[in-house]
Amino acid sequence: MSTIASPRRWLSATASSNRFAFAALMVARRFRRRVRIWEDRRKLQALPDHLLADIGISRSEIERVTDFGRGDPVGRLCRF
Repeated sequence: MSTIASPRRWLSATASSNRFAFAALMVARRFRRRVRIWEDRRKLQALPDHLLADIGISRSEIERVTDFGRGDPVGRLCRF
């Protein structure tokens, strides 16, 4: 007599591995985003003040701009 795995067990194992894969993917995406933010901050900090003014940001705004994008004081993103 051969034993066949029940479909319910197979589905739960698949769903479980998919949840793990999805969680791992989300962690990897967040890590890549943080690395990009760190690199952008480093590059912007290296620019002279007159180039930052040409871009439209001041040195004190670099952290906020790299985290959230350019926005107005209320927090909505500006559309140019």
